[in-house]
Amino acid sequence: MEPQSRLSANRAGAVAETIVSTRLIRAGFNVARPEIPCRYDLVVDLDGDLVRTQVKRGFEDSRDETLRVNLLGSVHKGATEYESVQYTADDIDAFAIYDPINDTVYWLWFEEAPATELRRKYNSLVEHTLGRKLKSRGVAGQS
Repeated sequence: MEPQSRLSANRAGAVAETIVSTRLIRAGFNVARPEIPCRYDLVVDLDGDLVRTQVKRGFEDSRDETLRVNLLGSVHKGATEYESVQYTADDIDAFAIYDPINDTVYWLWFEEAPATELRRKYNSLVEHTLGRKLKSRGVAGQS
């Protein structure tokens, strides 16, 4: 298997989506994937609320102990051209970020995420780990 650092962008994104989906299912949440391309990657059932979730893969920043995540989407503008676009609250409800360095999933609600890029020290992200974040919102999952 290819090392994580050498994965193509599409393959790395697919890996991140699969890991996030698996972690959510393990935590007791139902997860669905859209059948057609759209602005979100997953629909997560958080105790009856359907949450449109955009999955992103983080990268280690050149600064020590810092995670960097591009929070922009891309739109096809031809066979090989893409345009970067910002997500809006009409597009998604949350970001689920997979950190392959620490094998951790972070959860940010749309309104608390920066517009284009996240750069945070790992120790400042502890409150955003998947389990803590959803528990603090009063979301329990199923047994």
